Amino acid sequence: MTRAVAARIEQRAASNPEVVLPPTLVFKSTVDATVTTDAVIDNLLGHLQPHRHELVLFDINRRAASYRLLIDDPAPMTNRVLKATDLPFSVTLVTNGSAQTARVENRHIEPYALDPGRSRNWNWRGRPA
Repeated sequence: MTRAVAARIEQRAASNPEVVLPPTLVFKSTVDATVTTDAVIDNLLGHLQPHRHELVLFDINRRAASYRLLIDDPAPMTNRVLKATDLPFSVTLVTNGSAQTARVENRHIEPYALDPGRSRNWNWRGRPA
């Protein structure tokens, strides 16, 4: 079913990308293996009309010792997405300010951005820091 939906999106995007989907906001965990970040980018957002969609990635808690138990750290893929200059949608990464703090920040890049984007820091209570 997923492949059929992806094929229809690709087919419609080729003929008329404006009618494929309204502005779409995708929330995704960087460690969720159910649907990979690559699949979200390549099979969905990359086929949609530019400048109308956003991918929000939730990173792992890099301060928690348990993240070291992961088989694959999602950081390389996440960094590749944040450095891409050819994405037709915006990307926001929600992550720790560093591995030594619980402070959360979001890094946002606009479609086709040439810089790594702006960051906004939040404390653990969800308030701007």
